[in-house]
Amino acid sequence: MGHTDEGGHGQGHAHGTWVKPPERYREMSSRVWGDPQAIARGRELYAENCQVCHGSDGQGTGVAADSLEHPPADLTSHLHSRYGNNDGYLFWRVTKGGTVEPFKSRDSAMPAFENVLTEQQRWDVLAYVHDVYHQGFVEDLRYEAENGDSGTSHGQAREGGHHGEGMAHAEGN
Repeated sequence: MGHTDEGGHGQGHAHGTWVKPPERYREMSSRVWGDPQAIARGRELYAENCQVCHGSDGQGTGVAADSLEHPPADLTSHLHSRYGNNDGYLFWRVTKGGTVEPFKSRDSAMPAFENVLTEQQRWDVLAYVHDVYHQGFVEDLRYEAENGDSGTSHGQAREGGHHGEGMAHAEGN
């Protein structure tokens, strides 16, 4: 996984490429993107658990960010191009934090939330992050051109009934 540390401590980092999550997370997808109740729950959970490092702007500018060896991720740089794209990766990252490779050897201080937040709470935090910092789904024209796929815009996913139906896949232990 390549990444760039933009601007040093307290200013987050952005990833150029993403590591594939373990098999059990790869096909996971959220069904709460755009769900106002999930976003509201996620807002509270983010404030309690994430804001200290990632900041109120989501750019890795929280009050604890400067004290960390590895800057917190800039959540505004991790966009979904369509429904299901990178859901499993994001869920894995919130679940395992910096306790797994390649993040552990990079001194990631992100805690694993698997024993702190329920599965639903983790999806709720991601619904909030997706809504506020990712600003919904974006069309990835390069993906479309290379794969002949029109993708799914945020509005299409909302109209398609993907939201508010719980998770598509439960996490196994």
